[in-house]
Amino acid sequence: MDKQERIKKNIEYMQSLGSPREDIDEYLSKKEGLDPEVARFALGMTQGMKIDMSSGIEWPGRMLQGKGKQSDQFATLSQYYSKVIPYGEGNFMVKDGDTWKLANPKGFDSGDVAQNIDVVAEGIGGVLGAAAGATAANPATAYLGTGLGAGIGKTAMDAILANVGRVDTRGVPELAKDAAMTVGLNTVAPGVIDKGLDLGKAALKGMAAPIANRTAGAGPRQLYQDFSEAGIRPDIGAISGNRGVQTVESFVTKLPTSARIMQKAQGETLAGTAEFAKKVASELGPLRSAEDVGETVLRAMPKAVDRYKKTANNMFRGVEKIVGRDTPVPISSTAKAYEDIVLSLGKTPGSNAPEIEAMVSSYNNLIGDAKLYGGAIPFESLRSLRGKIGSQLSDPFVSTISGIDKARMKQIYGAMTEDMRQAAYAKAGGKGLEIFDKSNLVYSHIMNVEIPLLETVQKSGMPEKAYNMLFQQSAKGGSRLRQLKRNMTPDEWDIVAGSTMAKMGMAKPGAQNVAGDAFSVDTFLTNWNRIAPEAKEALFGGTKYAKVKPEIDRLLRVVGALKDSGIVKNTSNTATYNALWSTLVTPVTIASTAMGATSGGFVSGMVSGGATAGGLILAPMATAKLITNPRFVRWLTQGSRVAANTKGSQQAQAQMFSKHLARLVAVAEAEPEIEQEVMQYYTGVSLKLKEQERNQNQ
Repeated sequence: MDKQERIKKNIEYMQSLGSPREDIDEYLSKKEGLDPEVARFALGMTQGMKIDMSSGIEWPGRMLQGKGKQSDQFATLSQYYSKVIPYGEGNFMVKDGDTWKLANPKGFDSGDVAQNIDVVAEGIGGVLGAAAGATAANPATAYLGTGLGAGIGKTAMDAILANVGRVDTRGVPELAKDAAMTVGLNTVAPGVIDKGLDLGKAALKGMAAPIANRTAGAGPRQLYQDFSEAGIRPDIGAISGNRGVQTVESFVTKLPTSARIMQKAQGETLAGTAEFAKKVASELGPLRSAEDVGETVLRAMPKAVDRYKKTANNMFRGVEKIVGRDTPVPISSTAKAYEDIVLSLGKTPGSNAPEIEAMVSSYNNLIGDAKLYGGAIPFESLRSLRGKIGSQLSDPFVSTISGIDKARMKQIYGAMTEDMRQAAYAKAGGKGLEIFDKSNLVYSHIMNVEIPLLETVQKSGMPEKAYNMLFQQSAKGGSRLRQLKRNMTPDEWDIVAGSTMAKMGMAKPGAQNVAGDAFSVDTFLTNWNRIAPEAKEALFGGTKYAKVKPEIDRLLRVVGALKDSGIVKNTSNTATYNALWSTLVTPVTIASTAMGATSGGFVSGMVSGGATAGGLILAPMATAKLITNPRFVRWLTQGSRVAANTKGSQQAQAQMFSKHLARLVAVAEAEPEIEQEVMQYYTGVSLKLKEQERNQNQ
């Protein structure tokens, strides 16, 4: 039981006794050295606390908090609130008076604008810089103006915020690097977009096969099917596997007019993934805590050890039939081993006196017993004596046997084995040796391999330790898991398999929610990849789990796709965002890249043609509504397949796309909430296609 579970159980026990809140708080602070309120959040025991999850902190606090390092955000908020607790990635619970508030509640509010004020300043600086540079004859001057303006805007805003209370621990080298990146990327990005627009004359020439998601290892069509059949809201960035799509999606997520729509959709996607992961785990077996799984393992070990010991004892029944249970066996090898060991120890009699005494005593007892049978020991008695020594030799917690070092007793054990082997040969010749060697091989494996591991787990004592021992070698291979799996019943192993799968996606403490059940794509893939393929096969392989295998593969593709998309979502892309601002981002930008277009004509045609679909304020919201709608995402995914399968002239490709575009009318009819946005998109792209057709006919 870990510390958190122990404290929680203690509190539950105190509550069952009717202990008042003050006594529990005193226990937490004095006994455990914890802040009572912080501890209650960590334990998910916030009953009776004043908690506000919807109001958020005032916009000046959000502005100072910003989007920098988590540690800097924490330090900034700690200056203004008596207590601050991390609450997921980039969010916090703060103590405001006697009320705990979630700093950044769900949905869009003025605080979201304030928290991204430096990004806004960078964007404004870039636009103003571009306007100033546009007066020059050389277009490159406008690009340079964008970069310099963005750099000045962001740097100025960072300086202002640092002077009024924002904590920024970046050193001079890091600040210089960030400034250089801001200027450089904002200078280059608009030029790249403009170059793409210049390629618009090529119309549909740039159409290419869909991009396979790098992490998931699958294309859009497969991934859309995976998301749909898993009951997860499809994420366009994850499904497309296209960095362009992912960047636009991330950009729209950060804009005030579209943030609420995007955050809600992405939250539903993550919640659906967590639910599907739980479903897959449940199909493998019952879901239990690490402590409960450990207890299951501990209960299984003694039974397994007993089974093995019975099997080991039965291994020599065939040899007994050949030799005879009561047949006297000469012990010449055993006696010589005793004599050789005593002679060796006798070279330093003072230091080895206790062990020499123990060895001589054991030898005299053996010789005394042999005199009763004319200088020999009955086969069954010798086998039993050797078995007792073997059991002690296999115990990892024993270093001496009857005062004799284990290494020397191992010599005695080997000598007894040789005396028994010669007895089998004396009775049945080569056949006797063959039977004895086979029996002894199995017996040795049980005593030296199987039982030691089982007893080590059994003697670990704590359930959590027993559970962790299952996976100590799992990064290298699956031999330990296979060994333990052999020694547990199918129902017992179901608990191990199901619970292990369920634990893989549990977010780390720093990103965990109050309930303690937050799912993390990163954590899932990290834990999954820590386990060697052989260990995964031991855990989840075999005919019993064959029906779950396709679902596991589906889960891995979904999680991999979300991980790949998250690389862009969790990275600062302000330079690229400025370029998107300058071209009035529209839903058609998404469509072109989602369908697998390259940086050639298809992208440029769609961007310029779709510009009529909405202005600067409408476009991000329209984009968000479209790319979070499952039916529209499906239309995009089907488009990637159409693009990949279409060959021929530009005119044939244009006709193909026109037919696919016409299907949007059905999408608009089936989805009234996005009907306006779909028809704006449809109209803008249709006009552009007609313009391209006219240009080609001239």
